[in-house]
Amino acid sequence: MNRLNFILLLVYTGVFYGCSSHSSVTERGNGSSYVSYTGSEVVREQIKESFNSVRRLQSNVVYRNYYFDVDQLPTKSELQTAQLRDIATDTFIDDHSNAGTAIVISKNRTGPVLLTASHVVSYPDTIWHYRTSANTGPDAPIEGISIRQSVSHYIIEGESLISFEIAANDPRRDIAILTANISRSVPTEIPALMIEPGSASSLDWTDLVYVVGYPRGIQMVTSAMVSNFQISPRRSFILDSSFNRGFSGGAVFSVKQDGSGLEWVGILSAAYAETEFYLSPPDSEQIDDNINREYTGPLVLRRAARVNYGITYGVGIDEIEGFFDDSAEILNRLGIEHPAFSD
Repeated sequence: MNRLNFILLLVYTGVFYGCSSHSSVTERGNGSSYVSYTGSEVVREQIKESFNSVRRLQSNVVYRNYYFDVDQLPTKSELQTAQLRDIATDTFIDDHSNAGTAIVISKNRTGPVLLTASHVVSYPDTIWHYRTSANTGPDAPIEGISIRQSVSHYIIEGESLISFEIAANDPRRDIAILTANISRSVPTEIPALMIEPGSASSLDWTDLVYVVGYPRGIQMVTSAMVSNFQISPRRSFILDSSFNRGFSGGAVFSVKQDGSGLEWVGILSAAYAETEFYLSPPDSEQIDDNINREYTGPLVLRRAARVNYGITYGVGIDEIEGFFDDSAEILNRLGIEHPAFSD
């Protein structure tokens, strides 16, 4: 009899804890019909509201290219003073675009102030096309040169484009601040991020974070686990999240242990990638739809980055604060307030 009572007690206890656990994860708010992956309606609502301030950023750059006679290639030093149009055998315009994510962190007299990854908005003034990478000195023969003509950065707000220009840039940290272009009329009512800053230095192995941004231009949120492995000043931590083009500059939020919600601990920087070289036809438009045949045309050597998904680097809020400290004079002149990153 005692044994039977003991067994019944175990069964009853198991049902009790099972129901108790179930009720804690089905917390509902704002009329939601389903269980949040986060296990918290507070976190769910904070992530949804963060998209008011986390925006897709598009950058476009235009270059004019000059190419020279392959039998009489000029040197780099000769091109410093030459009239490129006079010696080029071919010249043309091309444009490149780059997508990323930006965070509205405040506003000044011209409009919203954005924080993003430096590499999303940075383009060199001049690109030298060397005959060989083994010789890049002043006497190196140059096949071509690309001169930047224009660059633009913008976000979409409703049916309007808001143009921005770089206010401060730190490629080493991979951080940039952008301000609205004063030559255009822009709305100023885009709210700054309301999630309080935390401390990236407090992140530890296996800590849970959420990443918000626009990979491939698609508004998304994903979760990740932290590896607290610091390999350089600009990369404060590593995440196991997937990474696609457009996620750079995305906001990284940690979950507070007391259940009160999220803290902003950094931005996404880049994914680990390796450089690969491959042969391909010089002009893909010359290839017809019948690809199941032997190709006998010319080939050129190309280079591409192969992304290793699941190894994503983040720049911590501590580095962002250091960037603001170092850029204080410039930012003050532009009327950009120093955010309160720490207590």
